[in-house]
Amino acid sequence: MALAGNALPEPCARSLVLQARWLHKRLEWHLLGNHLFANAKALVFAGLFFEGPEAQQWLTTGLRIIARELPEQVLSDGGNFERSPMYHAIFLEDLLDLVNAANVWTGQVDAALAESWRNVAGSMLVWLQGMAHPDGKIALFNDAAFGVAPTTQELTAYARRLALSANPADEGHGGPCFRRIGHQVVTSDWKTPMRLRYWMLHLWGQPTCQAMPMQTRCHLSFQSLDNGWW
Repeated sequence: MALAGNALPEPCARSLVLQARWLHKRLEWHLLGNHLFANAKALVFAGLFFEGPEAQQWLTTGLRIIARELPEQVLSDGGNFERSPMYHAIFLEDLLDLVNAANVWTGQVDAALAESWRNVAGSMLVWLQGMAHPDGKIALFNDAAFGVAPTTQELTAYARRLALSANPADEGHGGPCFRRIGHQVVTSDWKTPMRLRYWMLHLWGQPTCQAMPMQTRCHLSFQSLDNGWW
């Protein structure tokens, strides 16, 4: 509401200030990952929206955490380091929100920094699209579940509204290959003896996000569908 130019009611403004103060003193360093990144995003929004030395401190802290966490949590092929399509989608929405904020508060976020966010978001979007089932739903790897994160279609539409272009993924045998994170999509346009179209996605790689033992995973697994059926 406030970002559209409407006045924010005073009780809401006071509540947001109190919450930002509380968050700034209690960042989730013990959890790291997308938790800490979401903390940083909230501080950036609060720092941009409010004015004064305290707000500037929130903004500085948020930007510093994002600068540290973004290259660690997003791998070179665009995949989130937890290797979970669900957490990837949650993280991508946070990053798109930051791109949106940079568009609204022009001049308050360095243009080169905002452009780097756009580039990373574009790579993440390609990864998410490449890791989707033929019906558009996310692959169910690493604690992923339906109905928790925004859908691939919703995030694609959000990126489109931000005029964000996607950076293409490498192509493997029959589909996109994300070598850094360890995922490969394999499809076949030929007909099997049962006249079914085949789609398979498999996962491999080193342990995920080793700084977060509770989220670390390392396995070889796959999902396959024939003509849209598991």
